[in-house]
Amino acid sequence: MKAKSNILWIGIALVAALFCRTFLISVYKIPTVSMAPTFWPGDFIVSSQIAYGLRLPWSNTSYFQSTPKTGDLVVFQFTAPQAISKVGAQYVKRIVALGGDEIEIQNGHMILNGKPCSYTKVDRQLSVDTFQVFNEECDGSAREIILSSRPDKQGALSTFARMKVPLNEVFVLGDNRDTSDDSRDLGTVPVDQIASKVSSIWLSYGSTQDFISGSNVIRWNRILTKPR
Repeated sequence: MKAKSNILWIGIALVAALFCRTFLISVYKIPTVSMAPTFWPGDFIVSSQIAYGLRLPWSNTSYFQSTPKTGDLVVFQFTAPQAISKVGAQYVKRIVALGGDEIEIQNGHMILNGKPCSYTKVDRQLSVDTFQVFNEECDGSAREIILSSRPDKQGALSTFARMKVPLNEVFVLGDNRDTSDDSRDLGTVPVDQIASKVSSIWLSYGSTQDFISGSNVIRWNRILTKPR
C-alpha cells in the first residue's frame, strides 16, 4: 500500500508541475548582454504566463485580463514583416511605450509623448570604458540602462524618428541600448503576442567580471532577486 501511495503522490506532483509549466510559469536562460545591466548572460529568469490574464491553449479568449505597463519586462515573439528572419525566436525586453504613445529617440535619449526622459549617471565601472550605466526615469518608471559614453561608439539606432505606437501594441527596448535588437529595427509587438511577464531571477551562473568575462561561478547575490 505504501508503494502505491508513493507512486500516486509522485504522479500528482508530476501533473501539478506540468500544469504550472504549461499554464502558469516559464523559465528562460538569458543568452546575451542585450538586457544588461538588468539581466546578464547566465541569468535564469522566471516569468508569469498569467500576469496579463489566463489564456487557455485551445482558446483565444483571455480571462482575468490586465494591461501591460511601461517598465514591464516581457517575453514575446516579434511578428512585424521586418522580423521575418526572427520568427519563432523568444525575446526578453522592456516595454517603454504603449499603444497610442508617441516615442522618439535622440542620441540615445528617449522622448515619450513630447516629454524627454531624465538620465542620471550611475557610479559603476564597466570593463568596457566606452559604456556608462545611467538611471533612466520616464513616465513614472525608472530603470538602469547602458549607453555609449562616446558618440562615435553609439549604435546605428541611437536616433529614432518619432512614431505613434499602434493601439493594442507596445514598443520594447533592450536595456543595453547600443547592443539590442528591439522595436527600433524589428517593429512593435502586439499585446496578444506577449507570452509572459518576468518576475524574478531564480539562478545565475556565469562569469564574474561585468558578467561577461572571468571565471564561471554561481552568482549568489543575484539568486531569487526581483528585477527592476
